[in-house]
Amino acid sequence: MHRGQYIAKISVAPLSANVQALIGTKADNIKEFSSIRDAVVAFFKTNSAKYELRAQLCTHIAAMPVEDVLSYSPWHTLAAH
Repeated sequence: MHRGQYIAKISVAPLSANVQALIGTKADNIKEFSSIRDAVVAFFKTNSAKYELRAQLCTHIAAMPVEDVLSYSPWHTLAAH
């Protein structure tokens, strides 16, 4: 494996208006284990979307920590949280 000299934070942001309109909405049946996955599958059965891949190059490790323990994504949380 090749390792470079640089590190970056990567994110994906929706560009499509139909996806941006979903920001802040809640999935149905939130108590179900697969509720987020099911909502995504249902959405993309009838919709398409464009996303922007973003990369922020780390230029100073002390000022721009790579490991951000406060980051949040519903994709890796428990329903109880």
